[in-house]
Amino acid sequence: MSTETVRASILRALKGYARPGSNLRLQEYLGSPVPVLGVSAPEMREVMKARIDEFKKMSINELNDLAELLWTGRTFEEKTFAISLSRRFQKSLDNRSWSTMNRWINQLEGWALCDSLGSGPISAMLYREQERFKEVLRWTQSTNLWRK
Repeated sequence: MSTETVRASILRALKGYARPGSNLRLQEYLGSPVPVLGVSAPEMREVMKARIDEFKKMSINELNDLAELLWTGRTFEEKTFAISLSRRFQKSLDNRSWSTMNRWINQLEGWALCDSLGSGPISAMLYREQERFKEVLRWTQSTNLWRK
């Protein structure tokens, strides 16, 4: 199955949990300019759980492709799912994963996505490959609030 097909399936599942009308309040709470469907964390975990066997069969390249596709989605939940997928398979993350998430940092807006990315897959990769700490220390000099 193609990563596009898997992404479409995930998006359908997420939209199935959407709560119309709650998105503006949630966007404000999450500090996100990205549209919010209103899917709860337990519901996000259900979507992940329903597909975990499929994800386990994917190579790291396919997982990276899927995460990138999800990240380019229009909704907060797609971006959150991309981060959650990366976090779930953090032991498999590679240099491409690092480069991808490094790029995502420049696209962040709002504390929720920033905190999820930083405390999730990025911290896991830092713990595993501590030589990256020098790079992260340089981030503190960035003019980008979310990278800093």
